[in-house]
Amino acid sequence: MSQLELHSKMKPDGEFSDVLAKALLVEIYSEWEEYFRPRFATAIGTEKNMVRCDLLGDLRQIRNCIVHDRSTLATKHTKLTTLRWSLKPGPLLVTKDMFSTFVDQANDLEVTVEP
Repeated sequence: MSQLELHSKMKPDGEFSDVLAKALLVEIYSEWEEYFRPRFATAIGTEKNMVRCDLLGDLRQIRNCIVHDRSTLATKHTKLTTLRWSLKPGPLLVTKDMFSTFVDQANDLEVTVEP
């Protein structure tokens, strides 16, 4: 890789920040699904699938796009409930503003339990 190409990939909203943001989003969802959600369910005596979080449900859609569809958004990935991202079908690029929006919303995370 040339220095020019390296410099381009290191720019804000460049390839490196996109890859890092996507890796973090996938990890955050995995921690929710494999660690936190089951422990919430156990603590309150219910099934894991009864513990819900709209924001992390939206993150599941983003994770599926990243992991299964090689970061190519399909219409099914653009129908978000809570996450304030404006998405349209095509390549997914996670910008610093998008990641900041997710973090801001995660700071006000709400978890519900279905009856």
